[in-house]
Amino acid sequence: MNFLVKPPNRTIMNDNLDILDIKEFGRRCYIIRKKIGITQKELAKVLGTTQHMISKIESGSNVMSPLMLKVLWFFSQSVSLNRLFTKGFDEQDDTILNKQFAINSLVKAKLGLIKEELTTNFDKSKKEMCKQLDEAFELL
Repeated sequence: MNFLVKPPNRTIMNDNLDILDIKEFGRRCYIIRKKIGITQKELAKVLGTTQHMISKIESGSNVMSPLMLKVLWFFSQSVSLNRLFTKGFDEQDDTILNKQFAINSLVKAKLGLIKEELTTNFDKSKKEMCKQLDEAFELL
């Protein structure tokens, strides 16, 4: 057989899959999300879903769907999937995160939330200022 890419080592892959059930996967997602420093709500916004769905994933509910692919993609930006699925996953290991991807993901998520908050606050301030100007105009 000719392989353009080396085929995966089935023994290692199967060992990892045996260790990582859906509950353990959810627990690891929770740990990585906490290490990244974002809330379930913030992650849900990034992934285009609800906080409730993120909670279900983190609690180990069977939520196999396109959302799971998005979750895997999101966390792969912060930690190698090999480390996520490995037998030796150590939640105390602060080097688990790929710092550059983690920082980029976090900064993008936080900037999006800041932009949304600033837009909302600006719109409120603008309405309040217009109201005050209208009231001042009526006094003249």
